Amino acid sequence: MKLPLEGIKVLDFSVWMFGSVGAAHLADMGAEVIKVENPQGGDPGRGLLSSGVVPLVEWNMYFGNNNRNKKSLAINLYDDRGREVIYKLAEKTDVFTSNMQRDPLQRMKVDYPTLSRINPKIIYAIASGFGRYGPARDYPAHDTDGQSRAGIMTTLGEPGQPPIYTGSATGDAVGALTLAWAIVTALFHRERTGVGQEVDTSLFGAQVMFEAGTLQPYLATRDPALTKQQSRKDAHNPLYNIYPAKDKWIFLAMVEEERFWDNFCKGLGKPELANDARFDTHKKRCGESRRALIDLLNGLLPTKTVSDWLEGWKELGLIAEPVNSFKELYEDPQAINNEYIVQYAHPNFQKPKPMMGFPAQFSKTPGKIQAPEPMLGQHTEEILIDIGYSWEDIGALKTDNVIL
Repeated sequence: MKLPLEGIKVLDFSVWMFGSVGAAHLADMGAEVIKVENPQGGDPGRGLLSSGVVPLVEWNMYFGNNNRNKKSLAINLYDDRGREVIYKLAEKTDVFTSNMQRDPLQRMKVDYPTLSRINPKIIYAIASGFGRYGPARDYPAHDTDGQSRAGIMTTLGEPGQPPIYTGSATGDAVGALTLAWAIVTALFHRERTGVGQEVDTSLFGAQVMFEAGTLQPYLATRDPALTKQQSRKDAHNPLYNIYPAKDKWIFLAMVEEERFWDNFCKGLGKPELANDARFDTHKKRCGESRRALIDLLNGLLPTKTVSDWLEGWKELGLIAEPVNSFKELYEDPQAINNEYIVQYAHPNFQKPKPMMGFPAQFSKTPGKIQAPEPMLGQHTEEILIDIGYSWEDIGALKTDNVIL
């Protein structure tokens, strides 16, 4: 059975992670994604092996994860003949996407007004730093800029610590999903109406969405406490808090603590706590006695390992999970069985390479890694032949350094 996006053609002008991963999500679901790169080095993400930004060994897994299932077209877009190639591709392209700033896209003459004149049905999707409007519209941005400006860094960690970067490129990752969602929505609208349009998603906007659990309560109450770091030693709900167990940390996630209280006391092996005068009402447990209850749990939970606690708690319907490391995530059967982490038989290596999989499962059309990241310019000749260029044309373009 065909994948959901087979037949959709995407011109991907993205670099680094945000836009590149958004386009990769489309490729995972069957779209033909042509990554357009400068012949002089291509996407800067290709150079991370020597940058020291992230730990890389024999394989540039950063670039590999960002650009799997794509084709690479290496072409000089400051040459009229290079732009002509893009214009011919744009005639039959469904989606143009990029996280470059608008100025270089305009200089290369691949802006929305230009491409939409060639193909009025094209979906032109920009993955920007701060959105389509406002004074920061054209500011450059990395993941860190989205996180810092959106306020999340001031809410992480214990009071008194410096603002904390999540360390996981959450703006890029959530932004990529937002970009893919926006593109598919625009394609669906075009399917209904025949009308293309320009779409903008941003690192800043994605990070704002990522903060919904805390941001929306703040918007409703304007409570300044919601903008600050919260100590686990003073959590408003002791049963929605993190604690040390014997081997590692455990997170209790019982938001409706009153519903769980009696069984939680049983799970602790302390059924008498249910009637303890300090904790016998929700108001006391989450109010005047919450620090006493947190102190009690800080002393009690380290007496057993996380797995020992959870073994009994799950039978009682209690909600809690271990705080895992990436190593434990890699070995987690839940991540493996749902293919959130997959073993990909990369053609350039003898052993399979672990890669991030897919955040959604389809019963009939599951996405898959069909091809590794392309070499720079790997598919240039194939793409040009497909749109009518002869071998003589291609030879001349190579001689003049228009293509790689």
